[in-house]
Amino acid sequence: ELWLRYIELYPGDIRGFRNVLNNTRDEGAAAAAEKIRGWSRAFGRNPLTDRTMVTLALESGNAALEENMDADAEQFYEAAIDVDPRSAAAWNNLGTVHARREEFAEAAGMFLCAVELDSSFADAWFNLGRAWFATGKSAEARQAFGESARLGNRAAQSLLSTGNVQP
Repeated sequence: ELWLRYIELYPGDIRGFRNVLNNTRDEGAAAAAEKIRGWSRAFGRNPLTDRTMVTLALESGNAALEENMDADAEQFYEAAIDVDPRSAAAWNNLGTVHARREEFAEAAGMFLCAVELDSSFADAWFNLGRAWFATGKSAEARQAFGESARLGNRAAQSLLSTGNVQP
C-alpha cells in the first residue's frame, strides 16, 4: 500500500514501480506486464510515466532473458511495445526472444522495426543481419552487417574483416 501511494505522488520515479513489482513477483510475469500496461493507462499516456514504464518493462524483460525465462521476457517486451510502439529497444529485444527460439523470420521483422525506428542502433542492425543470414538472405545480411560495422559494432566489424559472414 505504501509503495502504491508513493507511485501516485511520484509517477516519474521508477523506484516505486520497481518495489511494487518486486513485492508481487509471485504473481508471475504476465501479471507484472499487465501492471505496467495498467499504470501507463492510469497516468493518461504521460510521456514521463510512459518512459518510466518502458524502462521498467525492458529491465524486467532483460532480467528474465538472463535467467533463460524467454516467455517471461516476451511478456515484458510486449508490454513495453504496448506502452510505446516506437521503442526500438523493445522491438530489438523481442526479436532476440524469437531468434533464441529459432523463429528467424519473425525475429527479422522485429529487428527491422527496431532499425526503422532508430537507424543508428548498431546492435539491432547486427541482429537483423544474423536473422537474415539464418533465413538464407545472404545479400541482405551482408548489408545489415555492413551498416552495423559502420555504426561501430565490433562483432560486425570482425565478421566483415574475415570475409566469412557466418555469425
